[in-house]
This record gives sequence, C-alpha cells and structure tokens, in this order.
Amino acid sequence: MNKKRRLLIFLLVFAMAVLPLFVTGCRNNDDDDNVNVNAEDDLPPSFDGKQNIYGGKKFNVLTREDRQANQAWNIVDLVPNEELGDEAITKSVEERNNKIKRYFGVSIARDKVASGELAKRATTLCQQMNDDYSVFRLDLKNALTLALTGYLLDLNEERYIDLSQPWWDDGITESLLLYDGAYFGLGDVCTVDDDATWVVLFNKKIFEEQYDSQVIYNLVKDGNGKSGGWTIDRMKSYAQEFSREEQTEGIHIYDKNYTGGGRYGLTVQWEVAEALMVANNYTITKLDENDPMKVREVGADALYAAVDTVFNFMGGENPNQSWLLVAEHIDSGGQDMYAEFIRPMFMADRSLFFICHVGTIGLIREMESEFGILPMPKLNNNITDYGNTIQYGYADCYVIPNVGNASQAEFSSYILEALAYYSSSEYDDNSGEKASLTYAYYETVLKRKAVRDDESVEMLDLIFENRIFDISLALDLKSIKSVISETMQGDNNSFMSKYESVSPNGNGIYNALTEELKTIIELA
Repeated sequence: MNKKRRLLIFLLVFAMAVLPLFVTGCRNNDDDDNVNVNAEDDLPPSFDGKQNIYGGKKFNVLTREDRQANQAWNIVDLVPNEELGDEAITKSVEERNNKIKRYFGVSIARDKVASGELAKRATTLCQQMNDDYSVFRLDLKNALTLALTGYLLDLNEERYIDLSQPWWDDGITESLLLYDGAYFGLGDVCTVDDDATWVVLFNKKIFEEQYDSQVIYNLVKDGNGKSGGWTIDRMKSYAQEFSREEQTEGIHIYDKNYTGGGRYGLTVQWEVAEALMVANNYTITKLDENDPMKVREVGADALYAAVDTVFNFMGGENPNQSWLLVAEHIDSGGQDMYAEFIRPMFMADRSLFFICHVGTIGLIREMESEFGILPMPKLNNNITDYGNTIQYGYADCYVIPNVGNASQAEFSSYILEALAYYSSSEYDDNSGEKASLTYAYYETVLKRKAVRDDESVEMLDLIFENRIFDISLALDLKSIKSVISETMQGDNNSFMSKYESVSPNGNGIYNALTEELKTIIELA
C-alpha cells in the first residue's frame, strides 16, 4: 500500500473518530433542538436527578396580547421581547429559555389572544379536551373561574411541581387555596403580578418643604412604636398639610393645561379602597372548605369598621375635597383619567401622595423630582404588620388545563417547574455580575433603574414579603364590589344595612356571593 493511500485511510479513520466529538462540542453552544447535556447538578430538587429529554417538543403557552409601551402590564418574562422589555430582563429570559432548550430539548412558544377573548378561548379548549397548550397564563380572576369549574389541575398533585420552593410565592398559594387545592402558579417565573402590586409613592420635593424624607420612612420602620407607625390618619394629615388650593374661580387643578400653583395632597382611583382594606388583612370572604357552592363569612364586624374608616379617608359623603382627588370624580370626557391626569399630576409636582402599582414606577422614570416608595398605610396603629395586595384583573398566573392527557400534564408540570427554577437561578453574564430573571427584575430594573434611594429599596422588600389576597375581589364578584364602589363614591347610606340587604332573601351579602359562585360555575 503506497504512502498516499495509507495517509488517506488514516485521515478518514481519524475524521470518523474525532468529527462527532467536534460536532457535539460545537452544538452544545448553539440552540439546536436535539442538543442535550448532562444537567444532574443543575436540576430542580423535585426532579430527583431525572433529566427528561423531549426532543424538539414545544412548551406552548396561551396568553393575552401585549398592550403598549406606556402600559405596565406587558408580558416580557416569557419569551425575549426587545421592543417592550428591559435589556436585562430580555437577556435573562433568553438565557433561561436557551438553558431549557439545551437541557431538555424544549422550546418555549407563546400564542397571544386578544385580552377580551382569552378567558373564553381557555374555557373552550378545556371543554373540548384540547391539549394544544401546555399551560395557560391567565389573570387571577379568570384562573379562579376555571378552577372552580374543574378545568384546572391541582399543582400540588403534579409530580414535578413543588410549590414550597422559594421560586414560588407560597403566600399567594396559601391565600388562594380552593378546597385545599393549589391551582395557580406565581413567583419568580412571572413579573406581572409584581407589577400589579399596590404601593404608595410620595413626592420628596414637596415633602421636604417641611420635613426630611427620613421622617416618613422612620414612621414605617417604627411600626407600632412610639410614633404609631404609618397609618391612614398620618397620611391624611400630611396630605391636608401639603395641599394647596387654587383660589382662581373656575380653574380646576386637574385641568390638562393647568399651570397655576394649586396641588392635591393625595391622588387615587376608587379601587384603592379595596387595596387599603385587603392590605390590612380585612379579607371579605373565603370559600367554604367543604361546600364549593358556599362562601364562608369572615370577620364581618371588623370589616364594617374597616369600611367606615376607609370611607371617611376617601372623602366620606363629600368626596370632592381640596386635599384629595379621585380619578372617577373627574369629568373624563371618555378619557382615562388615571393615565391622562393623575399620573402626570404627580410627575409635575402637583400631588404629594400617589397610590399606584409597582409597574407604574417604570412609567415615571422621566420625572424630574425625587420620589420615594412606601407600603400601603395601616388603618390603625393596632395592626401589627404592613400588607399589600394586587390589582387582580392584571396579575397573571400559570395554570395547567385539565384535558385528560396524563403525559401532557407531566410534561407541562416538568417544564413549568424548570421555567420557575431557572427564572431564579443565577448565571454568569460575563461581566462579573450575577444575573437571573429575578435578579434582573428586582435588582436591575426596579431597584437600580426605577428606585431613587436606599430606603425605597428597603420598602420594596417589606412590600413583597407580605402580600394578602381576597378571593371575592379576585373573582370580581359584583355583590361586594358594587357595595364597596357605591359606598366609597359618596353613597354611604349606612354601609351595614346595604351590606346585609344585598341578597334578595335578606340573609346578607354572603348568600348573594354564594349565588354568584353558583352562576359562575353553571355558566362556565
């Protein structure tokens, strides 16, 4: 055999031996569906070291559509969204999704449905036993409705999901248990429920006309100490002190073109009444543990007192006061008063306090004056802890549809747990900084870019550590919402008598709420 022939054979044998190793090594760095690596040391604990390979399968998520760049409710934590998402969040989402693709061969896919059609679409899919989607991502109201009608799987019963782990929000899980079942997945995997959390902003430029800003932070930290803590009486006192009524006749300081010197102490929308009560642990209803058609009464006497306190705080029978402006009391002309007037007023130093959502903080980055962040105030100084709640119609959660496909349910629970786990897992971003979706949202977007002082960072930690939920408000039950709405908008007319007479048979609002639950279940 000549030397050339021997060389050729050697090269062929060498290529056959080495090329697969070379290709595999290269492919471990790309996004090919078939790329899998040994991930035993980087799996969620509930996987017990079992790395399931799904070979190119898609994890299909049904969600609502995005809104627009100047809204706080866009879904930027599921697939990379360079148009609407912050750079740090976009990068961390991409890193997480690529890791799931490398480890398990699974691609994350999002299918958007018009917001008004999402609940109907999800219900129809469940009725048809359609398994096109691994999970739904719904607001809590619609997720609760599906759970009550038996269309969702109990996440506690799913093999791979462990809601006791720190990447899940166990506080929400406990608040929203239905007959000992946990149907809703919220936590590090989702940022929108954090965006939907109610907070108080205060204008430091205005406040520092009389006091150091540390004074108000110390009130919060003092809790039930000598100062009595951060209460609505204290908030109202400051709001009245710093309001400045414009004396020019015929001029309203919420006028879009207003350039005078008037300002309010507090600007809100009426839903703040709900947030104040729930944040102080005055939950209105809970579902009966044994009867899925019945609402169990909870703390009615305390609730009456809480509503009366909040009613007076929101203006009482004379809601149009010089220190307080409620968005619903403005002649809107069809416009969104909250976005068109309330938020710009705060940015223009025309209100001291502004009660809004965490997501709003990212929408006022251009505000020139400094502002601080506070938890919702306590109703009185007998309450020990500060609490905060969310706006239920915007807070998203993950749910697994019950469509009779056991292998699909196992796949859904496996990847959903992985999605949550890797959302909180830190990775090296090659800049010496630790990174993850959780880190990107809290530390980069919220604390570094939106928050303007260290005290507000401490306040945010306090806010997110203690969130409280009310199932009747999350379900948007009309009986209780109509009573609260009418009461807070100046139609008190004895809250207690109204509260007790809502039910047609005169047995109180809990009977009316029970009837609403029956209707929800029957219509779904």
